[in-house]
Amino acid sequence: MFNKIVVILVLLVLSMGILANVAVAQVEGGLVPDGGKKATGDYQLSDFTQIIINASKLILGVTGSLALLFFIYGGFQMIISAGNQESITRAKTILFNAVIGLAIIFTSALIIMFVEKSLKGQ
Repeated sequence: MFNKIVVILVLLVLSMGILANVAVAQVEGGLVPDGGKKATGDYQLSDFTQIIINASKLILGVTGSLALLFFIYGGFQMIISAGNQESITRAKTILFNAVIGLAIIFTSALIIMFVEKSLKGQ
């Protein structure tokens, strides 16, 4: 029973994260910036870098959703541990690793924003 609940939560969190990222990508012009250049083929190096930046933002969104999933999973493990010290230690490890993952995600997002603003000259 518990495994089914975890699978449903996993699918729910992942689908919400992916749908949110797809919506953001559509609002910002999609993964590949067009700007009328598709018909003429007049792409520049800045367009290629924008593709890399858009792809990295999409990847960061998905990994952020996965970090949220691990927070939920670690919390459930903590709740159902029933005082078992081994299960509590495993749940703490999951939560600690999720925090480290979020720190890495936030740091890489800051680096990507810095590079994007530097390349655009802002």
